[in-house]
Amino acid sequence: MSEDVPMSEDVPMQADSARSPGAQLRQAREAAGVHIAALAAALKVPAARLEAIEADRFDLLPDAAFTRALVASICRLLHVEAAPILAQLPRAGAGRLADDVRALSGNIPSASGRRFGLSQQFPRPLLWGVLLLLLAAAVLVLVPTSTMQGWADALQARLSAQSGESQAPPPAAPALAAVPPAEPAGLADAGTAALKPEAAAVLPDGPAQAAAVAAPVDTSVPLSLHARAQSWVKVTDARGVVVLQKTLAEGESQDVSGTLPLSVVVGRADATEVRVHGQPLDLTPLVRSNVARFEVK
Repeated sequence: MSEDVPMSEDVPMQADSARSPGAQLRQAREAAGVHIAALAAALKVPAARLEAIEADRFDLLPDAAFTRALVASICRLLHVEAAPILAQLPRAGAGRLADDVRALSGNIPSASGRRFGLSQQFPRPLLWGVLLLLLAAAVLVLVPTSTMQGWADALQARLSAQSGESQAPPPAAPALAAVPPAEPAGLADAGTAALKPEAAAVLPDGPAQAAAVAAPVDTSVPLSLHARAQSWVKVTDARGVVVLQKTLAEGESQDVSGTLPLSVVVGRADATEVRVHGQPLDLTPLVRSNVARFEVK
């Protein structure tokens, strides 16, 4: 059974500098009638460490800073003047003595009443990640669907243009034969027929052929496209069939026929000329993010 350590506010006992620090502390403890086990319990340290101090075996303790803090706590509980005893102890690595004394005496203030900010409760990377997710959700809610569709079309056009740069441009001649050979009965009119074989056969080779390709398209063709620079296009007819989806090379022209109305998406509107039933179409009011979307009726 441990004895209670006296906590009266008596006048501190004067230390005897002629004796060793351990002997002085042992004498003060015995004079106060305190058992070493009770003193160890009050200080919350093993009794073996107090025995090492009273035997002047400071080499058995962790370090000089711990030894000085423990001795100061013993002096405080036994009402012994600590300065003369501490002057006889090693000073190397003393550290912050006041903090160690508070830790050994159990007087560390509780942290239960402290309030932590949001940045202290959560790691900074996690906090930024949550904020970015909330921002992305707000963008999805607030941005109109049409604007997001325009962004998606622009991105698809850019990706298609980049993938087409690594491929050789298709020859100009097949562009004239891109019109479907026939339409179901009752759906196609006479103006949607393909070019006559004899008309295509007489086209000359070389520059003359390129000039013929760039010539105005017949008014019976529902849609004509000409790329001043590489451009991506997609055309879907009234049945939902994709009649054209490709990247036009620079200088390439393309006639498109199909069941009207035709839904058209032009990837690079600034680099593509469009004719609807032979008449030029101004894409400026139809462009969003350099992607034009319209119908041919």
